[in-house]
Amino acid sequence: MKKNKLWVYLVTVLTLLLVIVAIILSTNARKQGEVELSFETIEIAEIPGTGYEYQGKEPSLVIVADKGGIDLLGENVSTESLTKLENLDFGQFVAIVVFQGITGTNLYGVEIQRITKQQSTLNIFAHFTERDPSIGASTVVTSPYHIVRIPKKELSGKIEVVLYSDGREITRRSYTMP
Repeated sequence: MKKNKLWVYLVTVLTLLLVIVAIILSTNARKQGEVELSFETIEIAEIPGTGYEYQGKEPSLVIVADKGGIDLLGENVSTESLTKLENLDFGQFVAIVVFQGITGTNLYGVEIQRITKQQSTLNIFAHFTERDPSIGASTVVTSPYHIVRIPKKELSGKIEVVLYSDGREITRRSYTMP
Protein backbone atom coordinates (compact mmCIF):
# COMPACT_ATOMS: atom_id res chain seq x y z
CA MET A 1 0.00 0.00 0.00
CA LYS A 2 2.86 2.40 0.79
CA LYS A 3 4.45 1.68 -2.60
CA ASN A 4 1.20 2.66 -4.35
CA LYS A 5 1.04 5.97 -2.46
CA LEU A 6 4.66 6.63 -3.32
CA TRP A 7 3.98 6.00 -7.03
CA VAL A 8 0.92 8.26 -6.97
CA TYR A 9 2.97 10.95 -5.28
CA LEU A 10 5.83 10.61 -7.83
CA VAL A 11 3.44 10.66 -10.80
CA THR A 12 1.71 13.75 -9.38
CA VAL A 13 5.02 15.57 -8.85
CA LEU A 14 6.24 14.66 -12.34
CA THR A 15 2.95 15.82 -13.87
CA LEU A 16 3.21 19.16 -12.05
CA LEU A 17 6.79 19.58 -13.21
CA LEU A 18 5.78 18.89 -16.81
CA VAL A 19 2.96 21.42 -16.58
CA ILE A 20 5.34 24.05 -15.17
CA VAL A 21 7.90 23.40 -17.91
CA ALA A 22 5.16 23.61 -20.57
CA ILE A 23 3.99 26.97 -19.19
CA ILE A 24 7.53 28.34 -19.16
CA LEU A 25 8.18 27.17 -22.73
CA SER A 26 4.86 28.61 -23.89
CA THR A 27 5.62 31.98 -22.30
CA ASN A 28 9.09 32.07 -23.83
CA ALA A 29 7.70 31.16 -27.25
CA ARG A 30 5.24 34.07 -27.07
CA LYS A 31 7.96 36.49 -26.03
CA GLN A 32 10.43 35.19 -28.57
CA GLY A 33 11.41 37.99 -30.85
CA GLU A 34 10.14 40.65 -28.44
CA VAL A 35 12.65 43.47 -28.10
CA GLU A 36 12.69 46.07 -25.33
CA LEU A 37 12.97 49.57 -26.83
CA SER A 38 14.71 52.42 -25.10
CA PHE A 39 12.83 55.69 -24.82
CA GLU A 40 13.37 59.17 -23.49
CA THR A 41 10.72 61.34 -21.87
CA ILE A 42 9.97 64.64 -23.55
CA GLU A 43 7.28 65.65 -21.05
CA ILE A 44 4.91 64.28 -18.43
CA ALA A 45 2.12 66.67 -17.48
CA GLU A 46 -1.30 66.72 -15.88
CA ILE A 47 -2.38 69.80 -17.82
CA PRO A 48 -0.75 71.30 -20.90
CA GLY A 49 -0.81 74.88 -19.63
CA THR A 50 -2.32 76.09 -22.92
CA GLY A 51 -5.89 76.40 -21.75
CA TYR A 52 -6.85 73.46 -23.99
CA GLU A 53 -7.04 69.81 -23.07
CA TYR A 54 -7.31 66.60 -25.00
CA GLN A 55 -11.11 66.30 -24.99
CA GLY A 56 -11.47 62.53 -25.12
CA LYS A 57 -12.71 60.87 -21.97
CA GLU A 58 -10.94 57.59 -22.82
CA PRO A 59 -7.18 57.05 -23.02
CA SER A 60 -5.64 57.53 -26.42
CA LEU A 61 -2.29 57.62 -28.16
CA VAL A 62 -0.75 59.55 -31.00
CA ILE A 63 2.33 58.61 -33.01
CA VAL A 64 4.26 61.60 -34.34
CA ALA A 65 6.58 60.28 -37.05
CA ASP A 66 7.28 63.57 -38.87
CA LYS A 67 6.87 67.32 -38.44
CA GLY A 68 3.41 67.19 -40.04
CA GLY A 69 2.25 64.90 -37.23
CA ILE A 70 2.88 67.62 -34.65
CA ASP A 71 -0.30 69.33 -35.90
CA LEU A 72 -2.29 66.31 -34.62
CA LEU A 73 -1.49 67.42 -31.07
CA GLY A 74 -2.95 70.90 -31.53
CA GLU A 75 -2.92 72.72 -28.23
CA ASN A 76 -3.36 69.53 -26.21
CA VAL A 77 0.27 69.61 -25.05
CA SER A 78 2.46 72.41 -23.73
CA THR A 79 4.18 74.90 -26.00
CA GLU A 80 7.47 73.64 -24.53
CA SER A 81 6.68 70.13 -25.79
CA LEU A 82 5.67 71.47 -29.21
CA THR A 83 9.02 73.28 -29.42
CA LYS A 84 10.90 70.10 -28.46
CA LEU A 85 8.95 68.16 -31.08
CA GLU A 86 9.67 70.82 -33.73
CA ASN A 87 13.37 70.34 -32.96
CA LEU A 88 13.21 66.54 -32.89
CA ASP A 89 15.25 64.78 -35.57
CA PHE A 90 12.45 62.77 -37.20
CA GLY A 91 15.04 61.00 -39.34
CA GLN A 92 16.25 59.37 -36.12
CA PHE A 93 13.26 59.41 -33.74
CA VAL A 94 9.49 58.95 -33.47
CA ALA A 95 7.44 60.56 -30.70
CA ILE A 96 4.66 58.74 -28.88
CA VAL A 97 2.03 60.61 -26.87
CA VAL A 98 -0.27 58.78 -24.46
CA PHE A 99 -3.28 60.72 -23.17
CA GLN A 100 -5.16 59.51 -20.12
CA GLY A 101 -8.32 61.34 -21.08
CA ILE A 102 -10.07 64.33 -19.62
CA THR A 103 -10.72 64.35 -15.87
CA GLY A 104 -12.84 66.56 -13.64
CA THR A 105 -10.22 67.03 -10.91
CA ASN A 106 -6.49 67.06 -10.48
CA LEU A 107 -4.22 64.30 -9.06
CA TYR A 108 -4.44 62.03 -12.12
CA GLY A 109 -1.51 61.01 -14.26
CA VAL A 110 -0.09 58.74 -16.93
CA GLU A 111 3.38 57.22 -17.19
CA ILE A 112 4.78 55.11 -20.01
CA GLN A 113 6.74 52.40 -18.22
CA ARG A 114 8.11 50.32 -21.07
CA ILE A 115 7.89 49.86 -24.81
CA THR A 116 8.51 46.61 -26.68
CA LYS A 117 8.47 45.58 -30.31
CA GLN A 118 7.56 42.14 -31.57
CA GLN A 119 7.65 41.78 -35.35
CA SER A 120 5.39 44.60 -36.62
CA THR A 121 3.66 45.26 -33.27
CA LEU A 122 4.69 48.07 -30.95
CA ASN A 123 3.51 47.47 -27.36
CA ILE A 124 3.28 50.46 -25.04
CA PHE A 125 2.88 49.66 -21.36
CA ALA A 126 1.59 52.59 -19.33
CA HIS A 127 0.29 53.15 -15.82
CA PHE A 128 -2.66 55.47 -15.27
CA THR A 129 -2.80 57.07 -11.84
CA GLU A 130 -6.30 57.56 -10.51
CA ARG A 131 -7.07 60.18 -7.89
CA ASP A 132 -7.22 58.79 -4.37
CA PRO A 133 -10.77 59.68 -3.23
CA SER A 134 -9.57 60.08 0.37
CA ILE A 135 -7.37 63.01 -0.69
CA GLY A 136 -8.97 66.34 -1.45
CA ALA A 137 -8.63 67.58 -5.00
CA SER A 138 -9.29 70.77 -6.92
CA THR A 139 -12.26 70.94 -9.24
CA VAL A 140 -10.28 71.60 -12.36
CA VAL A 141 -10.29 69.93 -15.75
CA THR A 142 -7.05 68.09 -16.42
CA SER A 143 -5.79 66.03 -19.33
CA PRO A 144 -2.72 64.00 -18.24
CA TYR A 145 -0.26 62.91 -20.91
CA HIS A 146 3.22 61.48 -21.35
CA ILE A 147 5.36 62.17 -24.43
CA VAL A 148 8.41 60.03 -25.23
CA ARG A 149 10.75 59.58 -28.15
CA ILE A 150 12.03 56.24 -29.44
CA PRO A 151 14.58 55.39 -32.13
CA LYS A 152 12.94 55.36 -35.56
CA LYS A 153 15.27 52.61 -36.83
CA GLU A 154 13.14 50.13 -34.89
CA LEU A 155 10.03 50.95 -36.93
CA SER A 156 9.20 50.74 -40.60
CA GLY A 157 6.22 50.13 -42.84
CA LYS A 158 2.84 49.29 -41.38
CA ILE A 159 2.87 48.72 -37.61
CA GLU A 160 0.23 47.85 -35.07
CA VAL A 161 0.50 49.95 -31.90
CA VAL A 162 -1.10 48.53 -28.76
CA LEU A 163 -1.51 50.50 -25.53
CA TYR A 164 -1.72 48.51 -22.30
CA SER A 165 -2.41 49.74 -18.80
CA ASP A 166 -1.80 47.47 -15.85
CA GLY A 167 -1.85 44.36 -18.06
CA ARG A 168 -5.07 45.25 -19.88
CA GLU A 169 -5.30 46.31 -23.53
CA ILE A 170 -6.65 49.86 -23.73
CA THR A 171 -6.51 50.65 -27.44
CA ARG A 172 -5.01 49.37 -30.68
CA ARG A 173 -4.18 51.38 -33.80
CA SER A 174 -2.47 50.77 -37.14
CA TYR A 175 0.12 53.24 -38.43
CA THR A 176 2.15 53.36 -41.59
CA MET A 177 5.56 54.79 -40.89
CA PRO A 178 6.77 57.35 -43.44
